[in-house]
Amino acid sequence: YFVMPAARNNVGSIGRKMAQRPQT
Repeated sequence: YFVMPAARNNVGSIGRKMAQRPQT
């Protein structure tokens, strides 16, 4: 991802949540 570290952190958190529950 080509974004700031803060945004990357958010994306990582969202990705983890998505993996746990694909139905977001």
